[in-house]
Amino acid sequence: MRIFAIAKNDPSSVTKIAGWYRMSVSDAGTTTEATYVWRADRRYRIGAAVAIVVLLALSVRVLTMYGYLAIIGVALVAALAARVWWVLLRPKLTAGPGGVQVVHGLAPVHVPWPEIRRCEPTPEGLKIFTRNGGVVRARYPQQPAGAAGPTEADAAAAYLVQRAAWARRPTGPMPVYVPPSTSTSRS
Repeated sequence: MRIFAIAKNDPSSVTKIAGWYRMSVSDAGTTTEATYVWRADRRYRIGAAVAIVVLLALSVRVLTMYGYLAIIGVALVAALAARVWWVLLRPKLTAGPGGVQVVHGLAPVHVPWPEIRRCEPTPEGLKIFTRNGGVVRARYPQQPAGAAGPTEADAAAAYLVQRAAWARRPTGPMPVYVPPSTSTSRS
């Protein structure tokens, strides 16, 4: 899984650090803060998009060959494509200057920074606990089963909690997301 920081105004401020994109985002000219986006790994997103396009192209071909007799089959393929989009391509977690935006389920959910109390990484995604006892679930980042060291989900949960605590009581510098080290040793 990759995380991207998105710049809204200045495309020249892009720097690539160890596979992660980080850009400055201006919030009404007062602060500069990176916006981080967690979503499915790029390989999965590209594979799913290619599979959807191929299936829909084949469905159009079948529909033109068999006419109305193929409507049920084409509808099932279209439903499968919509399901793949809904489950894999649509969900994301965005952490920006105003809070956290979670796109998962029927409607996107915005959680302001002061509302966040704690986060737990799970194999199904990140659970964000709010001040009023509510729980917001984000599909990404996910905690891999049997992970030995700190993972992307652990780093994201730690950043969200630290940033929320800083929003409630700003002391010291604003927390910055630090991706887990991906040391690959070959023996």
